[in-house]
Amino acid sequence: WFMIHHYAFNAPILLVGTHADKVNTRQQHERVQTILLAKLQNYPHILKAVKHNKKGNLCFFPVDNTKSGADPGIKTLRAAIATTVAELDIMKVQVPLSWIALFDKLKSKQATKPMLHLDELCMIAASFGMKEDDVTVCCQFWHKVGFALHYHTVAGMDQIVIIDIQWAVNLMTRVIRNFTLHVHDQDKQLLASHTQEWNALTREGWLHQVLLEELWKDVDADVRDAFLSLMVRFTLLMPIKSAKDVNGNPLLLCPQVLPFTLEHDHEISAWSLSNCAAKTNAYASVLGKSISQHNQSVYFATSMTALTSAGFGDDPSVSVKALRQTAFSPEGLLARVIGALLSLKGSQVRGKPELSRTHCRIVLRECHVELQLVPDIGSIQFSTDAHRAEYIFKELFDVVQQVMSEVLPDTHMIALLPYSDTHLLRLNNVVQAYIDQSPLFVGATKLHVPQLRELYGPLLPPTGTLDHYDVFINYRQAVNSQFALAMHERLSSHSQLAVFLDAYNLERGLNFQHSFMEAICKTHVVCPLVSTAALERMSKFNTQDYCDNVLLEWWCALVVSRIAARIAANTASPEIVAGTKGKLYIQRVYPIFLSNAWSNSLMQKGQLDSDTQANLFALKDSLPKVVSIATQTRLKQFLQAYLGPSALEMDELSFTVQKVVTAVFSHDAMMCWDAANPALAMRGHDTLVQYQASINIDKDLKLAEYAKDVEKLVRSIISITVAHPARQTGKYEQGTAPSAAPRGWKEVHPREWSVDQVQEFVKSRPVWQRYAEPLRSEDCDGLTLFEISAEALTEFFSMSRFHATTLRAELDRLGKKIDQSCA
Repeated sequence: WFMIHHYAFNAPILLVGTHADKVNTRQQHERVQTILLAKLQNYPHILKAVKHNKKGNLCFFPVDNTKSGADPGIKTLRAAIATTVAELDIMKVQVPLSWIALFDKLKSKQATKPMLHLDELCMIAASFGMKEDDVTVCCQFWHKVGFALHYHTVAGMDQIVIIDIQWAVNLMTRVIRNFTLHVHDQDKQLLASHTQEWNALTREGWLHQVLLEELWKDVDADVRDAFLSLMVRFTLLMPIKSAKDVNGNPLLLCPQVLPFTLEHDHEISAWSLSNCAAKTNAYASVLGKSISQHNQSVYFATSMTALTSAGFGDDPSVSVKALRQTAFSPEGLLARVIGALLSLKGSQVRGKPELSRTHCRIVLRECHVELQLVPDIGSIQFSTDAHRAEYIFKELFDVVQQVMSEVLPDTHMIALLPYSDTHLLRLNNVVQAYIDQSPLFVGATKLHVPQLRELYGPLLPPTGTLDHYDVFINYRQAVNSQFALAMHERLSSHSQLAVFLDAYNLERGLNFQHSFMEAICKTHVVCPLVSTAALERMSKFNTQDYCDNVLLEWWCALVVSRIAARIAANTASPEIVAGTKGKLYIQRVYPIFLSNAWSNSLMQKGQLDSDTQANLFALKDSLPKVVSIATQTRLKQFLQAYLGPSALEMDELSFTVQKVVTAVFSHDAMMCWDAANPALAMRGHDTLVQYQASINIDKDLKLAEYAKDVEKLVRSIISITVAHPARQTGKYEQGTAPSAAPRGWKEVHPREWSVDQVQEFVKSRPVWQRYAEPLRSEDCDGLTLFEISAEALTEFFSMSRFHATTLRAELDRLGKKIDQSCA
């Protein structure tokens, strides 16, 4: 039903019941009608499009195929089709006679000329008095009514007009078809000449460039490229850059050619629908498996309407019965999701994935990920063994939403957790209850926080404090929390950094101001989010004094970073060195300047805004030149309690509000202003929705870039700190480092290797020796090498994917060996 609604919106629907020779009584017909109407009541927009059989007073047309055209039911159906078509708006449109004459001429030659280039068509159209602009409008009309194909928004296809639609279908089915049921003349020849590539396509859904050229060798190169673009646009083919053939060309994944199951069941292989092949995957049968996998499973359910308006309300639980009535699995969705996952995350996939249209297993980074179609409740089940599963699922959910927005934009999705045989829980409700440290009410049952942790621990965000952090994100809650949460997610999940964010890491029952200032001291890089909205509230210091937490965090970071700098430069007093020993990790204050485009309201709406950097700096200069005594008092209380009285000697403690902010502005910073470019126009976007979607995509890409820049900075600082222990402020006495007897690289954990020991390790295998110099040039020690991913090794040190993977595996092996020997 959804496919009809999506691909033929508002199209009339005529339901036909065959075998009327056997189901032939009025009572039977009324019974069928009752069943149909009961099914369709969950899809009101479909029901209203159904054309009734007025003659039979039914919602469908019973026909007896054994009588063919002589059957009264078929005659009634034909008459209804003719009447329905005549009532269509498109049939009432008046078009120039020249359009019809041109089309008639082209149809008469379609046997030898199934398609034309646009310039060729314009020359023919000129004989009918048509200009080039007229031809473009005419082709779009033909496309709309199904006379011809002209995809004016697809590169290459915009220069082609296809008159014989079946010719285009046949061309594409050379690549995408059931190779068992539909055998072409050239198949045997290709099997003999390109055995490996043919088997890769027909058995596993992987298309090699050399095989594609053979399949389309009778087609001109420009037409071949155009059709390839078209098939990629509709996700019939998906380029996977991380998978390459022997010539280095990216492989193309054909999602709809993947085997139906991982077991390659021969009975299932003849089925044409993945939902039929997965019909045994009922929710009850996969629930036990989910529970046994540490409850690290999430179900992404699809619905044509928002689930909140489908009878679920605000209840954190959703019944299996309600899902069976409302949710559905769009045909081919899982195959497209698999393709998108490999396309977007392919460089992070290790080894060869196991793929099918109903089930797949992938090793994503260091964790196993499993996707399974569960049409019983209209869902895709995701499972993983990742320690921080919540980030993996967020990544996967983003991939699914991207696929849905491109292919099935009218759908809604919700993430659900298995709870019982009869109910699932909304992931968002469970996470929010856990963050708020409040119980979750599921009907009459009260789930306390410890129960939520026991049930869904790996899926819940990190809370509480750590010994130290890589990044501290400071932000004004009311205006920049969306950006802060997005950065936290990317730095934690993609970059695997320890990130402090008050929403996750502040513990209840403790002095929260003391807690976040202590976290600042324990963080390598503090990132204040600076925006006009974040500064505007500080203007109030002109008329009143209060403790502003944003100012307090900036001021604290400024003071403790300068204490750390003095210790590193051997200019700090012995009292300060003694007071900060083991308590200070901060190395850098790295402000992130945000335009208004990154404010909460515009991020949620997918809009742009056009403030300027000049406005932000002007606001900074206008801030009050007064000392906030209330804020200063809290800072002094913390410094004295945590670092000792000597910390109160810092001159920065007497700074005015304006001077604190000016000092923050003086640091090297990242400017997040390019996404606020007001020059972006709607050109190239058919609708405002597409325009806003493009903005969201742009913002996602920018966020990824910003997070990558922060990660690079943190990695470099960690590398320097480890390479020069004296810079690990407070860990050792000023200017000294611990001494130890020298040991070979095989005798210590890889994390403890020096730069020289990393060199010895890399040079221990001939295939890695070429990477020794690039690693040395970056002063790469054991901690840096051990923490860096295979993807990063490939990106930053130009390692081949194979070498990066084997090097990572050897590091893990050596680390486990040392750990076991120590145990």
